[in-house]
Amino acid sequence: LIVNGEDARLDEVLAMGCWTPVERFGLLREGMADDAFHWGARLIEALTKKEAAYRRSMSLRVELADEWVLMGDYAKAIAYVDASLKAVEQDEGEQWTELRHQWWLLRARSSASLRQGDGTQAIRDLERGSLMVAPGAPDVPRYALAEYFCKAGRLGEGEGLLTAAADASAAPLAPNVAALRACLAAGRGDMVAARRFADDVATSGNGPTGELHFLALLAIGDVDAAAPRLIALLENPDTRVDVLMLVQKDRYLASLPGVVAERRTLDALLARPDVVAALAKYGRVLAWDLFLGLD
Repeated sequence: LIVNGEDARLDEVLAMGCWTPVERFGLLREGMADDAFHWGARLIEALTKKEAAYRRSMSLRVELADEWVLMGDYAKAIAYVDASLKAVEQDEGEQWTELRHQWWLLRARSSASLRQGDGTQAIRDLERGSLMVAPGAPDVPRYALAEYFCKAGRLGEGEGLLTAAADASAAPLAPNVAALRACLAAGRGDMVAARRFADDVATSGNGPTGELHFLALLAIGDVDAAAPRLIALLENPDTRVDVLMLVQKDRYLASLPGVVAERRTLDALLARPDVVAALAKYGRVLAWDLFLGLD
C-alpha cells in the first residue's frame, strides 16, 4: 500500500468500479504493484463494454482514452481519439453528451504523442484542443501548452501563451496560472519572483495546503518550503492519498529538463528525515514502471 491502513477498502473500491488512478494505485495491497496492468486491463474491458452501449458519451470516451495512455498503449489511444473525433464530425455533434469535453481527447492524444517522443505532434494536439474551447470559457488547453513549454525549457513561448490568453487570470485557472508563472520565473533564474508566484497559488483559490501549491514549490526547487507543505498534506486525511500519488517514483519524461529538475527536487525531498518520518506514519513511496498521470 502507498496509504497505511487502507487495505480494507481495496475490494470495496474495485467492486464499486471506482477505478481512478488515485484509487486503483493508492489502494493496492503491498506486493501488488506488478498487478497494476492487470487492473488496468480489467478497467479497459469494462469501459469498452460500457462505451458500446453509450457510443455518444464524450466523457466515457475520454476516460477510455486516458486509460490506454495510462497503461502505455499509445498507438491504441491515438487511433481511438482520431476515430472518436471523426465520429463527432460525421454526426455534426448531434446526440452527443458532454461534447464540451472533447478537447480532453486531444489532451490524451498529446500525452500519448509526447511519450512516443513526438513533441511536435503533442504541441499540435494541444493547439487543436484550444480551438475547441467555448467562447468565454477558460482556455485550459492553452495553459497546458504553456506548461509543456515551461517544462521543455522553452520559456519565451510559455510566457507568450500566457500573455496572449485573454482569460489567463480567470478565476477557475488563477491558481494554475500562478503555479505556471512560478515555473517560468524559476526557469529564468528569478527565484524571488518564483517564490512570490508560488505563494500566490496558496491565496488564489487553491488553499494554503493544496496539492497545487506543493507542486509549485517542487517545480521551483524549494525543498525547504515543500517539506512542511508535504507533511501537512499527509496529515490531512482528505489530501493524503492524492499527495502520495504525486510523490511516487513512476516513469517520467527525461527529455524535458523541467521534469528532470523536478525529479531531482523530489528525490532530495524524500530523503529529508522529517519527510521520511511522515511517510513512515502515513504511507510509502513505491517504484512503478509506468506513468501515473497524464502530464
